Amino acid sequence: MDSKKIAVLLFGMCLIVPALSMETAAAVKVSPGELDHFVLKIPDRATAGENFIIRLEARDAYENIIVDYNRLGSIIRLTTSGKGKISPDLISPSDFFEGVAQIMATYDKAEAITITATEEATKKAVSGKIVISPGPVDHFFLTAPSQITAGQKFQLKIEALDMYENRVVDYNLKHTGVEISTLLISGEKGRLYPATVPASNFSDGIAVVELVYEKTGSIILSVVDAVEKAGGKTTPIQVLPGEAKRFVILLPDRLTAGKPFTAQIKVYDAFDNLVTNYDKVGKGVNVNPQGQGKISPEEVPASSFVNGIATVNFTYTRAEVINPVVTEKTVKEIKVPEKEIKPPVVEEKPKEKPKVEEKKPKAKEEKPKKEEKPKKETKPPAAEEKPKEETKPVLVEEKIETKPVEEKPKEKPAAVADSKAEARNCYDRAVKNIGQRKYKEAKEELERCLSLDPENSEARRLLDRVNIILRLESGK
Repeated sequence: MDSKKIAVLLFGMCLIVPALSMETAAAVKVSPGELDHFVLKIPDRATAGENFIIRLEARDAYENIIVDYNRLGSIIRLTTSGKGKISPDLISPSDFFEGVAQIMATYDKAEAITITATEEATKKAVSGKIVISPGPVDHFFLTAPSQITAGQKFQLKIEALDMYENRVVDYNLKHTGVEISTLLISGEKGRLYPATVPASNFSDGIAVVELVYEKTGSIILSVVDAVEKAGGKTTPIQVLPGEAKRFVILLPDRLTAGKPFTAQIKVYDAFDNLVTNYDKVGKGVNVNPQGQGKISPEEVPASSFVNGIATVNFTYTRAEVINPVVTEKTVKEIKVPEKEIKPPVVEEKPKEKPKVEEKKPKAKEEKPKKEEKPKKETKPPAAEEKPKEETKPVLVEEKIETKPVEEKPKEKPAAVADSKAEARNCYDRAVKNIGQRKYKEAKEELERCLSLDPENSEARRLLDRVNIILRLESGK
């Protein structure tokens, strides 16, 4: 065989051998191994109550996805480290496609949590962290006292919450503020201020504001967002009256001297609320008739008031125009001097007794003991206590003593000069103005009366009373 034939034969054999080897090599599929672990993928942040995606992959030890996990796997339970509820909390093998499950989940509490997926059969688990933010404001939770006092400040706590009771900590960044109003249960409609709270007052979703309400009764406070219209209400709040600031006495149109008549005394606070609890918190009142006669009783105890009104039977002894003034008792002025005077009296007696005992052995006579004057000098301090205990009666005595002084000017007008007659006319006009509660005009007439008749003590006393009334009115 020549070399050319041998070369052709060898070339043909080279072509045949690869063809034979290709026919003998078969394709082999390599399947993933057994479940070794899961891979959990979740977002960094989500909003309470809103959907977020949980992606769960089943893998073997070589990070191969177990594509047939839907056939071979078991139930997977989802748990969290937080106080809220995750939904759904179970993932079925049928939820896996090609070894991957993608679940739409929700969580209802605003907090940072760890989500854990655990296969119940093998207890293999995987975890991931996520921060749940609060949702949009849904309502407000209000905290207020059950009782407040009219005209005095009280605190209202306002918490902005989403629909899952999570505090909306960024309320001050996304909103303008709230409006506050009152719902009247009983009593008279009053003024509430302030009526708005800007969003800048909120910190971490909470605002604490000081409010004032002026009328007594029972109310409910209502808060509404200025834009979103999310709202909230308090439980009923009882509004108590403030301290007594003004007394009003209501008299019959006509009275007869010495004959009993019925009058009402009403006590009001600074906002014209009847002080309905005056019988418990008050001190009682003094009644000054502002006349020349005597009114009885002059004092009305606090216990006589029922719901801020005392109905009293009075008598008055003189026929004239009167305009009684009611003032609250001042007990403090009487108690203080008594405490200051009594100790000196007790201290002086023991000091003098030893002095007398020292003289006994020197004199040996009993006469000097009787003639000693120092003992008599110790008596005046005890006597000085009596007028101080009688501070209230003293005021009454002054009123009684003024009667003869005041009666004298009444006898003089018949024979006085023109200036005194004009002074008397001024006085009469002043009395008429007082009866009409025109105190400023009455003051002018009385001042003119005194300029014409400086010795008119009756006009001077009445002017003093008018000045007191004007000061009381200006102090309201």
